[in-house]
Amino acid sequence: MRREGEYLIVEVPETGRSFKIDTTSPPQLKYEMIRMYYLEDHPVDEIISIFGYSSRQSFYTALHSFKKEGMEALIPKSTGPQRSYRRIEKVEQRIIQIRFDDRTKDMYEIANILQEEGCKISARSVARTLSNYGITLKKTKKRPS
Repeated sequence: MRREGEYLIVEVPETGRSFKIDTTSPPQLKYEMIRMYYLEDHPVDEIISIFGYSSRQSFYTALHSFKKEGMEALIPKSTGPQRSYRRIEKVEQRIIQIRFDDRTKDMYEIANILQEEGCKISARSVARTLSNYGITLKKTKKRPS
């Protein structure tokens, strides 16, 4: 096995053939580690060093997942929000209405009013909405007396 750029080249001496393993593809690396473990009887420490993993735990986690769920387990699960978050237009309109009714209210006061009305919204979301519409409070510096 030798490295060529982003690929590991695996040579099969019995057939004289070789194939490439894409080292930028974690599922392929994990699969090849497991294949090498089962079919070629390499020690785990040797396998993890070949594939650039730093601990035996990485290998055994992949092996356990593969045994339990098959190839699907080797494909990384998507993280982060499962749906896009968007402030509801009706809430945005209410934020703007409260601001124009009383220009002295800050984001915390507006958020409290909305929460009392049954709307789950953070003060930061109120500030973001006000900023998007360009109606933020101007901070005035107090002059020393």
